[in-house]
Amino acid sequence: MSRTIIPLFLLLSACALQSFSGEKPLVTTTEEPAALRFELLPERTPNNNEALWLEVRVGALPNASTLILRDLEGETIGSVSPYGKTSRQAGGGYLVPLPASMQHEKITLRVELVLAHNEVRRPTEDELEEVRLVYLAVSP
Repeated sequence: MSRTIIPLFLLLSACALQSFSGEKPLVTTTEEPAALRFELLPERTPNNNEALWLEVRVGALPNASTLILRDLEGETIGSVSPYGKTSRQAGGGYLVPLPASMQHEKITLRVELVLAHNEVRRPTEDELEEVRLVYLAVSP
């Protein structure tokens, strides 16, 4: 099952985005042959009116490419695939909802870049600029 990714600028106009305050949460990055592995530790458990999401900031991506975010079991959590020449060249920020099962624990992700013709490789630092946790206000 694939999740819909909402461009950051659209979501910010509809709801309040709360970032972590104080110390930055633990973020560990490990390189794998065809992916980057991230371990993110939430600062706290989300309140009843919040949900924990991923903010994925990307730079320029190759034509017809998709950034795939997976859990350790290989299940797809979400994907980022900018559309149009300007979007691919400029990059941007995207929000990816985390499943309910990942809201209260250390989050481990594998991020891979799928190129045209289904070639899979690890994204570069220029292609994947940042992955971080954000608290998003939601209706109870």
